[in-house]
Amino acid sequence: MLTVRTTLSLVALLGLAALVGLTSVGPLGAAVVIAASLLTSTAAYRGRARASLRQMGGRPIQWFEAPDLYELVDALARRAGLPTPRLYLLPGEMVNAVAVATASSSAIGLTRPLLRYMPPDEVAAIIAHELSHIRHGDLPLNMVAAGLAGAAAVMAELGRFGVIFAWLLGAPVGLGELTAALMVAAGVPAVALALRMGISREREYLADAGAAALVGSPRLMARALQRLERLNQPTWWQRLLGYPAPVEPTGWAALISSHPPTRLRIARLLAMRTPRPNLAYFG
Repeated sequence: MLTVRTTLSLVALLGLAALVGLTSVGPLGAAVVIAASLLTSTAAYRGRARASLRQMGGRPIQWFEAPDLYELVDALARRAGLPTPRLYLLPGEMVNAVAVATASSSAIGLTRPLLRYMPPDEVAAIIAHELSHIRHGDLPLNMVAAGLAGAAAVMAELGRFGVIFAWLLGAPVGLGELTAALMVAAGVPAVALALRMGISREREYLADAGAAALVGSPRLMARALQRLERLNQPTWWQRLLGYPAPVEPTGWAALISSHPPTRLRIARLLAMRTPRPNLAYFG
């Protein structure tokens, strides 16, 4: 699901990569690097659902181990118009869920603390959020954005080294030109990353709204986010041992964050209208 903001951000990433490529490696070189970056990111994405979760240490959850959970996921998937994803149990003490792959071949990883400490209706909301990512095509969109951002960064580095080597070899490169080239090369990866993370943050807002529609209650999704953040705070004994508490980025740091602040996500959810009654959630 493409929105105007996502489309503009992708166009801006493509334009940035093309502009940097034209000035550093020429039209043909820019086309080759952009195409290679997109092909590489796409190849890395396709068919990587189970492999990615296994690399994270996840193991498949068999139906007989959690029939109620599979029944819940199956009902939500049918409501979203998706095939039922395969479930994986992820290691770690964080309360978290991860979706990978596409609508035709998908999987969702869940951590044990999420299943243990969150009520069933809030687990349904978190799973609905991951299903919304799959339904909206967020995963391939993020891969395309990563490919374009990577191409821009690579070509900025090529341009930087090209100018440095030309200067070292005695080519007519002024100090001002050298300084400008270094500053541009340093700024391009940051701009590309900010554009890419902006896409990611928007997709999170859209997934929240999609989850609220699937479970029939924006307040339920907001409550799940509140509990998720609270459960991921370090306990008193962890604080004594020096475990840092998660801090939401602010200012410039927020521009390179993949997720919006939880408080803003909750505020948007609470401002939403309640979906139609026929989208009743699992209580």
